[in-house]
Amino acid sequence: MINLEDDPFRSSPIPGQSLTAEPGKFPYEKPPMYANPLEAFEALKSSLYSSKESAEELGEIINSGVSCETLASTIVMSSFMKGMFNPDVAEIVKPFIALEIYKISERIGVTNIILYNKSVEDKVYKDENVLQQFKMSTGHNSRIQNKQVDALIKEALSKEHTDGFINKGDV
Repeated sequence: MINLEDDPFRSSPIPGQSLTAEPGKFPYEKPPMYANPLEAFEALKSSLYSSKESAEELGEIINSGVSCETLASTIVMSSFMKGMFNPDVAEIVKPFIALEIYKISERIGVTNIILYNKSVEDKVYKDENVLQQFKMSTGHNSRIQNKQVDALIKEALSKEHTDGFINKGDV
């Protein structure tokens, strides 16, 4: 017998529920406190410099390896959720908040500061070496030592499939 109290979807919203909910219920659904990016930046900047403890906490987070960009994204998202500004203003002020976090970290003596996240590079893999290249990129060193499996993989990769997916049949 299924217990309805254990249903993981019981608390999820019904499709379309947000369209019938009372508007203006959340802070981000109301007019923002700051519509001017400069005013929003000044407000966030003053909160960053509010106390020595907050600067030290920022420094500890940055020293642990979190980038200034990631921390700025978190601060800006939190501020948006509180209704400080709209998403457009948030995206405008985010890089400047990251620079302020960098300045604070530098002033309190953090040495290994990461300003921006590294971009994810698109890697092109050759079909026959995809798995081995993926293992190398992740640092995984194990290898399957079964020659039959290796032969099946090579055979499957060597066949050219010119038919569509449905007409392919057995591979």
